[in-house]
Amino acid sequence: MAAARRPELVQFAGRGARAAGFTHAVLCGMGGSSLAPDALRRSLGVRRGFLDLAVLDSTDPAAVLAAAAAQRSGTARSYLFSSKSGTYRRDAGVLFAFFWDRVRQHLVGERAGEHFVAITDTGTASTARA
Repeated sequence: MAAARRPELVQFAGRGARAAGFTHAVLCGMGGSSLAPDALRRSLGVRRGFLDLAVLDSTDPAAVLAAAAAQRSGTARSYLFSSKSGTYRRDAGVLFAFFWDRVRQHLVGERAGEHFVAITDTGTASTARA
């Protein structure tokens, strides 16, 4: 299934995120939802012209504030929320609320939604509503 969706994902990253001016992305997820992206980013680095990915898999205040500090530097950030189950009730939900509020108040007001993406498996609670 993932290989079949590759063109759609490449288009999203290339013509969507980069064309919109995003230069960085923060992936928020816990455990399995963040392990592979973090390992790939660390081992492969950043391809020229693509988004620089940071992974936040902690609700530790110091880690969250460090991820949020990049907003002050003026970098165009996108926030990806990854949940295998499609629910964000606990840690990822807290992270979403924190970053949503910051983006809405400090960066883009009513256009905050353009900075956020949810990632989950097909058939989960989130995709059933979409």
